[in-house]
Amino acid sequence: MTVVAIILAFALSAFVTFLLIPQLINISYRRRLFDKVDERKVHKVMVSRLGGIAFAPSIILGVAMALGFSLLASERELLDFFREDAMQLLLFISGMLLIYFGGVTDDILDSGYKLKFLVQFLGAACLAFAGIYLNNFYGLFGFTDIPAWFGVPLSVTATVFIINAMNLIDGIDGLAAGLSIIACFFFGCLFYNIGELLNAVLAFSTLGAVLTFFFFNVYGNVERRRKIFMGDCGSQTLGLILAYFAISFSMAKPESLETLAAFSGAHGEIVSLEEVLLTTPLVVAFSIIMIPVLDTFRVFGNRILAHKDPFLPDRTHIHHRFIDLGLSHRATLVVILMLAAFFVLLNLLLIEVVDINVLFCIDIFLWTAMHVWISALIKRRVRRRKS
Repeated sequence: MTVVAIILAFALSAFVTFLLIPQLINISYRRRLFDKVDERKVHKVMVSRLGGIAFAPSIILGVAMALGFSLLASERELLDFFREDAMQLLLFISGMLLIYFGGVTDDILDSGYKLKFLVQFLGAACLAFAGIYLNNFYGLFGFTDIPAWFGVPLSVTATVFIINAMNLIDGIDGLAAGLSIIACFFFGCLFYNIGELLNAVLAFSTLGAVLTFFFFNVYGNVERRRKIFMGDCGSQTLGLILAYFAISFSMAKPESLETLAAFSGAHGEIVSLEEVLLTTPLVVAFSIIMIPVLDTFRVFGNRILAHKDPFLPDRTHIHHRFIDLGLSHRATLVVILMLAAFFVLLNLLLIEVVDINVLFCIDIFLWTAMHVWISALIKRRVRRRKS
C-alpha cells in the first residue's frame, strides 16, 4: 500500500504541474515576466521564468494525496510516520514556503540580494527548528558525534549554500531540473530502503513536479509558447528540498545506532547495504548533490584566488566549460547528468567496501582530475583557433 501512496504522490504532483505550467506561461506573456537576456546567458530569446511557481503547490498536493489515501485505506505504516514526524514535516513545509514566496517575489519584482539571503537563512532555520541538522560525521575526518551548538549553524550554513548552488547551476535548459530528478530518485529509493516512508513520499512527489517541468523546459517550443524556465523560485525551492533530503538522510538517528549494534559482526564489520546506509550515510548523501556543491566551491574559490568578487557572475561553471569544449547545450546536459548518476552509483558501490575517508578522497580526486583535463582541452582548443 505504501508503494501505491508513493505512486499517487508522484502522479498527482506531475499532473498538477502539467496543468499549472501553461497557465504560468500565459501569465508571463500578459505581464511580460521573462528571463533577462545578456552576454552571460546561453539563451537569446525571451522565455518565461515563472516555472518554479508550480513546484510547491504540486509537491504539497502530492504528499497530501498520499496521506489521504493512507487514511482511507487504513494504511497504518505511512500514517504512523506522519504522526511521529508531523511537526518536522510542517516546519519543513514552512521553510519551503518561505523560500518559495521569496523566490516568487524575486522573479516578479527582482528583490535585492539582502532580502534573498535573509529569506534563505530563515528557511534554513526552519529545518534546524524541526531538529534536522548534522549530528554525526561517521568518522569522516576522524569526527563522529557532532554537538548541536556546532551541528545547527553548520547545517543552516550548508543549507543556504546548497540553495545558492542550485540557483547557480541553473544555467542551461534542463540542468538544475535534471540534477534534481536524479537526486530525488536516489533519495526517494534510499529513504524507502531504510524505512523513512514520509521522506520517500516527499522525494517522489518532488520528482513528479520536476520531471514534468523538465519536458517543458528542455523540449518546449518558444514560438508555440510552451517553453519555460524555473527562475529563482524554482531553483531555490529545489535547493532547500535537496538540502533537507541530504541532511535528514545523513542524520544519526536512534534506529541507526540500534542497527549498527544489532548487525555489526564480531569484528565490527557492517555486512549489508541497508546497514551501511543507516550507519554511514554522509558520503552517499554528499555524492547525490555533489556536482552543484563542488562546482560552486570551485567557482567561488577561483574567483577569490583571482581577487574577484565571489558573487560576481561569470562563465566558469561546469556547463560553460563543456560548452567551451565545443559541446552543444543538449550534449552538455547529457554529459553532466551522466556524471551525476556515475558519482552516486560509484559511491553506492564502494561504500560497502571502502572507508568513508578514502571514498570522499576518491570523489574529490576524480572531480579535480576531470577539471584539470577539461582545462587542458580548452587551452588546446584555444591554441588551435589562434593558429
